[in-house]
Amino acid sequence: MVTPIREPSAVRPPRTRSKVSNGSRLFIEPVDGRTATGRRYRDLIYTFTSDLGGYDMLSENQLQLARRNALISSLCEGIEAQAVQERQIDVSAYVVLVNCQRRLCETLGLRRVARTVPNGVLEHFANHHNGAAHNVPESGTKRATEPTEATE
Repeated sequence: MVTPIREPSAVRPPRTRSKVSNGSRLFIEPVDGRTATGRRYRDLIYTFTSDLGGYDMLSENQLQLARRNALISSLCEGIEAQAVQERQIDVSAYVVLVNCQRRLCETLGLRRVARTVPNGVLEHFANHHNGAAHNVPESGTKRATEPTEATE
């Protein structure tokens, strides 16, 4: 009988596992995650793992890919902020990051899916923003990604 080199982490007591494996720390080394980028990174990990069915439902490989995707997303957002401030950016680095992010999302099975928005939400915004109630359809639903008269 072949003995595995290491046991699954769920079998071993928490004190014998890494704090990263236990989920009590994001990194092996202590890192101050209170910065805006650190908070955003943590939020993105939560969002991506939730989109994939929840932290407990994912394999270690999927968790690692979700973490990488969160880091790449944070880096892209930083570059985008610089571009909006009309600062010079490294476009080729940005394109590489975006392409890598797309491939990670594809590997993880994350896709952009348009959601149907009920009229109640549209009526709320029409009545509370710019008085544009005439743009709201009378019945049925409208897709959130479809343009309205106000956005054309």
